[in-house]
Amino acid sequence: ISAWQRAGGVVNKGIEGLGRTFAKVWDAAPGVLNKVAGKLRSIATTVGHGIGTAMGTAFKAGLAIAAAGAVAVLGAGLYVLSRGMQRLETIDTATFKWRKFGLTAQEVSESMRAANAAVTGTPFALADSITAATSAIASGVTGAAELEEYLTNIADAAAAGNGDFAAMALIYDRIHNYNTVYAQDLEMLQSQGIPIIQWLSDEFGVSADVIREWVSEGKVGFEAFSTVMQQHTNDMAQALGGTFRGALNNVMNALSRLGATALEPFFTSFAPMMQDLEGSLDTFGDKIRAKGAKRLRTIAT
Repeated sequence: ISAWQRAGGVVNKGIEGLGRTFAKVWDAAPGVLNKVAGKLRSIATTVGHGIGTAMGTAFKAGLAIAAAGAVAVLGAGLYVLSRGMQRLETIDTATFKWRKFGLTAQEVSESMRAANAAVTGTPFALADSITAATSAIASGVTGAAELEEYLTNIADAAAAGNGDFAAMALIYDRIHNYNTVYAQDLEMLQSQGIPIIQWLSDEFGVSADVIREWVSEGKVGFEAFSTVMQQHTNDMAQALGGTFRGALNNVMNALSRLGATALEPFFTSFAPMMQDLEGSLDTFGDKIRAKGAKRLRTIAT
């Protein structure tokens, strides 16, 4: 018998051994597999209930168009659910962070209402408002009323500029944290079409050059900046919500709220089920790893 034939025999024996090992693992772990299957069925049932609820709500809201057929209706329902899930995930993550920041459950609830109120009726999404709220809370903005005012000012400023809430929130966050307006902030605001230098000049009754000098010396703080911005951009976000673009974004935000409402009763059970499923899969994986290692040692000897 040639060396190649002997090598082929060893490989064949190894493959057959691994096959028998997998079969033994499969037979030896019916409880684990049944548990995994049970978790998957539970998750599928929960999601199914959510889909059914969302579809029913969508019908009542007039989103289902009979002529579009069942496929279109299902697609619309799944889209609504997807947006709703994203909204719930954003809220869930923020809630976890805010509790870690030391907020009580009531303070978290009030802060979440403030974040929502700041962008309701505007073209801006709750996710952006919550992200800005997280930074604001971390930097010392306290109380729901103060937080709502802070976020509303960001929304108004964003509406007055290029409509980028997240970018405007970064500017506000930096100025609030350092209590100082820097030249970079002026440049970023000017690039968004906001004549902040002129507004500050009018407010203090000095020239634009003096404003630039004050900024370079760190003499313009957050309060002065916020006051001037609020005076010139007040209610801009609500006004922008009345434009075509704003109305379209509002519809998307409404779909997110609809999907979240449908999934919310089931959302809290998703994480525990996933964690339990993860443990079951890891247990099954450990069994395969142990059996496989044993078989390989047998083949090697």
